[in-house]
Amino acid sequence: METELMVLGERLCVMENSPWGEKEIWMMKDYGVHSSWAKEYVFERKFFYRGFHSGHPLVIELKNSELLLLNEDGHLGYFDPKKKIFTAINVCDRKNEPAKPEKMFPIFLNGSLFSPKTVGYTQR
Repeated sequence: METELMVLGERLCVMENSPWGEKEIWMMKDYGVHSSWAKEYVFERKFFYRGFHSGHPLVIELKNSELLLLNEDGHLGYFDPKKKIFTAINVCDRKNEPAKPEKMFPIFLNGSLFSPKTVGYTQR
């Protein structure tokens, strides 16, 4: 079983990847408190992309509690974890034609834990 460290909703998370079953995301509700880990999401394989690009999970939590993710077929869309419904987003290429999932590579960006003002800064 593989595990991936990630940040969702500004909280530390671990995704457990089982090649044969469901995928689980565990979230640390209170940073630094070991007992605050809770299973936050459980996905059937069909709702989650089977691979990772560059070691980064292709999922991000939105403010409305839905998840923006790449599903098993490589389609980008919104996943409602309460209703367990995936709604695909129509993405077009530069020619305004539907993008082919195998040629699309979304990049999800998260804020840094470091301020650009303090990285590499030294007082004189």
